[in-house]
Amino acid sequence: MMALSESCFSAEVGQNNSSHGPLISRTEAVAFYCEGSPAQMERLRSYAISHRRGFTIDVEIHPAAGPNRWMRLIAAPVCLGNQAARLQGPRLII
Repeated sequence: MMALSESCFSAEVGQNNSSHGPLISRTEAVAFYCEGSPAQMERLRSYAISHRRGFTIDVEIHPAAGPNRWMRLIAAPVCLGNQAARLQGPRLII
C-alpha cells in the first residue's frame, strides 16, 4: 500500500516545498538514505538533468525516528528552453 508523503520536492534550490516542517537541504535529506540509494539517485538525477527526462526510484531510508522504510521518488524536469531548470515531484512512502 502506498501513502502520499506530506511534501513534494524541488531540486532547483534543494528545498522541500512543504508547509509541514522545516526546510532541509538535499544533502541533509540524502543523509537519511540507506547505503547504495544515494549513489543510485545521483546517477538518475544527473541523467535526468542532462537528457531532460524524468525518473522514478525506490530508496530505503532510515528516518530519525522509527524503523527503516521505503520511499518512492518521482522526478520530472521543469525545462526552460532546451535546458532542465530543476527537477520536481512527489515523494511517496511505500
